[in-house]
Amino acid sequence: MISEQRVIAVEEHVATPESLDALAREAVWDGDDTEMALMRGLVHHDVLRERLTDFGTRLREMDASGTDMAVLSLNPPGVQPYDREPAVSMASNFNDSLAEIIGRWPNRFAGLGTVAPQDPKRAAQEIERITGPLGLGGIMINSHTHGRYLDEPGFDPILEAAARLGAPLYLHPRVPSPQMGVPG
Repeated sequence: MISEQRVIAVEEHVATPESLDALAREAVWDGDDTEMALMRGLVHHDVLRERLTDFGTRLREMDASGTDMAVLSLNPPGVQPYDREPAVSMASNFNDSLAEIIGRWPNRFAGLGTVAPQDPKRAAQEIERITGPLGLGGIMINSHTHGRYLDEPGFDPILEAAARLGAPLYLHPRVPSPQMGVPG
């Protein structure tokens, strides 16, 4: 018996108009200025903005390329460059939007939610929401948060929640933190 193969794209970044607006207005950690200058160019680039936010266009491109399903996640650098409170709010709002998008096209999209490592305890709570009521398939974190990496003990609540809930954790690369350029 021959089974039908499906093509699933696993690194498909998206944005919402709200996340792009926040990208343009929120203050960022000093070490992320270079990366953010590049990312903020998305806000005013009509073609790239459309590719990130227009799901009709995305579905037409998926059909044209033979892609059956896409695993969606917030475009890099995610919420990592922002201060704690805006990052927590942005993550929660994006996850709500992502769940709505997947709900509209459940046979075409799956998703990885985002969390704000700036507040590890609330990030752990958001993982529960991501894997529970929102029904997303896991989480994506974009490398470092204010120059700190997930192997530091302060981030244990995030790793413990992901392990306890069986949530896959995708670490997406981004521009290295300034500390990585300093000899140790």
